[in-house]
Amino acid sequence: MAAHSWEAHTWDNWTYDSDDDGLDDVQRSAAEFMEVLLTQYFMGALSAQVFCILCHWGHKGGLVGEAAKKYAMPPDKSSGKYKDHLDDALHCKEQQRRMYHFEAPGRTRHADQRCKIRFASRSIIATPTPKLLPSPCVAHKQCI
Repeated sequence: MAAHSWEAHTWDNWTYDSDDDGLDDVQRSAAEFMEVLLTQYFMGALSAQVFCILCHWGHKGGLVGEAAKKYAMPPDKSSGKYKDHLDDALHCKEQQRRMYHFEAPGRTRHADQRCKIRFASRSIIATPTPKLLPSPCVAHKQCI
């Protein structure tokens, strides 16, 4: 309970309506856990090895859903195997082939001077973001 009116928080009386997604608590917890893991992996906070091992132990511990089983690998593999496994499971290689590849000048941590760096990007026109980009014309004008 807040002692002063400015100390009141909006989350003090917050409730979650669990009937809106059709999942029970166990399924929702598993889905949230996998979402956190995937987000952390894509942000670079988790290595592929840690991600796969967490999924392995989660699956062994009873984490429901096919995602944990799909991404799981036991902890006794070499580090490169985890990345290859996740690339296959997440279809990263397939996505990489669809991207536009270009080079730009820049610096890497291993070079003393500027060098060419290879980038991969999606075309802004081909990216399905109808809420953000109402039409290709608007996207084109924003890029100019």
